[in-house]
Amino acid sequence: MFLRKPVRERDPLPVTMAGLRMGERALLVGIYDLAVTGVLAAKPGLSGNAAIAVSDDEHAERARRACADAGVLADILTGPPDALSLDDGSIDVAIVQASDPAIAGMSDAARDRVFRECYRVLRGGGRLIVMTAGAEGGVAALFRRRPPTIELAAERILSSLEHGGFRASRLLAEREGARFFEGLKA
Repeated sequence: MFLRKPVRERDPLPVTMAGLRMGERALLVGIYDLAVTGVLAAKPGLSGNAAIAVSDDEHAERARRACADAGVLADILTGPPDALSLDDGSIDVAIVQASDPAIAGMSDAARDRVFRECYRVLRGGGRLIVMTAGAEGGVAALFRRRPPTIELAAERILSSLEHGGFRASRLLAEREGARFFEGLKA
């Protein structure tokens, strides 16, 4: 109908669940979905900052491409995700894309070290959001194409968050074939 207001395009679910705001300092660890990575990096805007931590040059190039496609400037950090070249307390929100094969394939001890490193770089009151693939159901799942993933048990992720020092760790949501966890730095 011509009197209806146009529907505003919504952000993808992972972007909404991350809850990034303008002006925040964000850290993205790992890359799984390039489009989501670009939109997440754009959320802090010019008044904030986004950094993307990847394990190797191939992933760094993918991150650069995602940022270029989204029209975003972001710092790309290449190196092991458990030794970030960031100052203590310099990040407001850290987002780990745990479906990235480099992170999903880690041992529990290695994942604990990644979460401890995120804890180190987060400011007091900062949040860590963990995004991972979950069971997808419904008829639409039969027709949806998803890259292959390693599904991590919720207990393993919550245990890694607790070992990393996070409090109030919880499963935020499980929807559209994805799960979202949150841990808070006291």
